[in-house]
Amino acid sequence: RSVSGLSGGVTGEAVSVLDAANEQLGKAYELGADGTWATDCGKLFSDSVLQAFGKDVPRYVPSIMDAARAAGAGDGYTPKAGDGVVVLGDNHIVISDGAGGYTGANSSTGVVAKPSVEGDFGAITGYVDTSLLAGATSSTTADSAGSAANAKKLAESN
Repeated sequence: RSVSGLSGGVTGEAVSVLDAANEQLGKAYELGADGTWATDCGKLFSDSVLQAFGKDVPRYVPSIMDAARAAGAGDGYTPKAGDGVVVLGDNHIVISDGAGGYTGANSSTGVVAKPSVEGDFGAITGYVDTSLLAGATSSTTADSAGSAANAKKLAESN
């Protein structure tokens, strides 16, 4: 289901990442899914960045954080709508709505928009400035080897 404009009056480059994620609302969750009929958190994030910026970014959450740090877009950042919010250690990522909520692919709900990152996941591990990350990441082979390791870590965390 597409929910166009769910980001309301929020503006900025990264808001298009949130819009892309919101187009996936209602999609099923499956760890390691290819994104056609189901997705997982890393796939939702990487596909949304690809749709918004035309750039491939890693799918494996620790690799996303590494790429963000290398681009100068990691920890200590206050997220805007469309930026990544890493939770559950570095095992899960959701997309900020810029107001404390998120759109994300969760194992128990599929792709949803919810009002509180911290209310659902507790402490935030880090942030990803998607505008900066997308500008700094151009590899089309961003993270193929990490998918199996990510699947294992995510399965263990659920």
